[in-house]
Amino acid sequence: MRIELIPDDIRCLVKEKLETVIDYYELSKQNVINVRRSDQVSNVIADVILDYYQFICNYQVPDNAEQLRYELVNFIKAFESIRKNSILDYAPDYEKFLRHYGY
Repeated sequence: MRIELIPDDIRCLVKEKLETVIDYYELSKQNVINVRRSDQVSNVIADVILDYYQFICNYQVPDNAEQLRYELVNFIKAFESIRKNSILDYAPDYEKFLRHYGY
């Protein structure tokens, strides 16, 4: 599953939600070295959120994104048939996107 395959409208929504969390908690990069220390959990989470935010803001959509999106939907459907569940139960915001690519 490649995050850079999500459509721009969902990417912008994710970006806005992350900005809200970053602003609300006044997150700043901590650059934690030992991520397993129990006293560093909140700093590790802050770093992950900020790294994810930077990725969402800066990723490049692959040239073959359309083809990859169809392949993603095929993968999801195959995985769901094994697991007997639906991604839409967990990510209903993706329904329009997924249906467009054959879900």
